[in-house]
Amino acid sequence: MNTNEHLYKMSEIAIAAGVDKTKVWRYIRDKSIQERSKRGNVLLYDEYSKRAILKGIKKNNIHRTTNRKYEQELIDTLRTQVDELKIELRQREKEIDNFQILLDQQQQLNLSTSRQNTKSKDNENISTLTKNKTFNWFRK
Repeated sequence: MNTNEHLYKMSEIAIAAGVDKTKVWRYIRDKSIQERSKRGNVLLYDEYSKRAILKGIKKNNIHRTTNRKYEQELIDTLRTQVDELKIELRQREKEIDNFQILLDQQQQLNLSTSRQNTKSKDNENISTLTKNKTFNWFRK
């Protein structure tokens, strides 16, 4: 080991990457990166390992950021669609209410017409009976 070579602790790499120490530890574990040295319980990494770790974490963060942006755009689009569908649903409900009013009016009209027809037939029957009685009275 060079005496000039600077070695980095996981916490220093985490600060440089702008992430927590656990994230750095997981990346090192997943990529099987070997420490350059060990001082007590502290693992130390050389400049090359530090750059590889920083590059890998940055790449992962970019993918996550891109995915988050995409997910947020998708959520925003879906919310917009839901709002539009709610507006359309309210319009359909109003149309249904209007059709219900028209149907009620039509039923009332049909009932009224039916009553008038019944009265008219009754009047015709009465008129026919009256004519027949009158005619029969004259025949006697």
